[in-house]
Amino acid sequence: MARLKGTGQGSGIAIGATVVVRSESGVPIPPAVPASIAKVIASRRYSETLSVILVAEEYLHALAIAGTIRWAEVDGIVAQNPAANLPSTRIPAVTGVRNIMGTVQDDQLLLLDATNGVVLTDPDPIEIAHYQAEYERIVPRQRIFLEEQHLPVKTSDGKPIQVIAQTAYPEDVEIALQGGADCLLIQRVSGAGLGFLMAGGSPLLPNEATGSELSASFRTLLEIANGKPLLIPDSYDLASPALLAFAKGVDATLLLSPRADLDGLGLKEYREILEDTEATCLSKDLPHALPAFGVEIPAQLTADTEEAALREFVDRAVEHGATRLLVNWEPERFLDTSIGWLESLCVVCGNSGLPVFIELPYLPDNEESVGTLRTFVGAGVSGVVVLPEYVQVVKSEIRMIRANDCREVVLRFLADG
Repeated sequence: MARLKGTGQGSGIAIGATVVVRSESGVPIPPAVPASIAKVIASRRYSETLSVILVAEEYLHALAIAGTIRWAEVDGIVAQNPAANLPSTRIPAVTGVRNIMGTVQDDQLLLLDATNGVVLTDPDPIEIAHYQAEYERIVPRQRIFLEEQHLPVKTSDGKPIQVIAQTAYPEDVEIALQGGADCLLIQRVSGAGLGFLMAGGSPLLPNEATGSELSASFRTLLEIANGKPLLIPDSYDLASPALLAFAKGVDATLLLSPRADLDGLGLKEYREILEDTEATCLSKDLPHALPAFGVEIPAQLTADTEEAALREFVDRAVEHGATRLLVNWEPERFLDTSIGWLESLCVVCGNSGLPVFIELPYLPDNEESVGTLRTFVGAGVSGVVVLPEYVQVVKSEIRMIRANDCREVVLRFLADG
């Protein structure tokens, strides 16, 4: 078995018999039917479409031939020469595979991994099973949410506000999806069975999970999240090949508490750890991707926080890869003592392109909860985090709010001291 490297085009894996596309004077020649497929056809057992991998010097030659083949399904393309600005097709491919024309022959078993730019010639059954298992594990069963409750919500004057569901158990996710949550915040809780929102059951991501347990938790998350973006608090302990394989199959953002004692706030330092883990995945040709980063901070309930200090913190967070910021609200505190801080934070983050999300202590039919929501919108947040059972009602409340009116009230409050 030979393992060859190139540049992946598209994604996914393909397994099939090789069909070598040769050319004369730069013109590709239609290939003959491989012996294995010809034998199946001759025996009249051609009840299903067989898979082939086209191998050619030039990618575009193979692509042109692929449209003419009727006796098999072209599931992949391997090209010897590098290629750029390629047309988008459904066929996974690997280009720039050196000496592939001199390495393979017609009717040879070949596996290509377009995601990682890897080609295996004559792979053994164990290697094939490994790749199939990895691919099936990282590809989530996604559904496209078209129902009205899943549409992004906007205020009555057009400002979009994301509604994120705070979840910990499978039951929470089911409720959140029914309510039309835009994103899922997966709280990490103890697996001791006390429950976070609902007593009993197994948490989606236990604090104690490591190794195979962590891999199993990520697989479960992929299956039940149905393609929704995920926010996952990380205490700097999730770095593993399982995490990077998980990040390949879902829009995942790790929420890190900033470390003031570190030059990179912990984000830069943790990124370096994940990059070391990525090197391990590359050495083993494992499908992987690096997750996005966010910062998770407690609400600073003081009106005298200097805007310059906020700006310095946000600039450092963005410099080291933060893509969003989550404010952990403390419901027992008074909102009016922190509006100035929150408004300044949203302005500074907005200038840096960093969206701000905040926990909303919401209760139905509660004027104070609605007032808090309006204040958050007026301060400039991009989204709110609520319990899953309140997703739908909060989206309804947002549709009735005028963001400009909320903004005016907040600014008038701050001007009045």
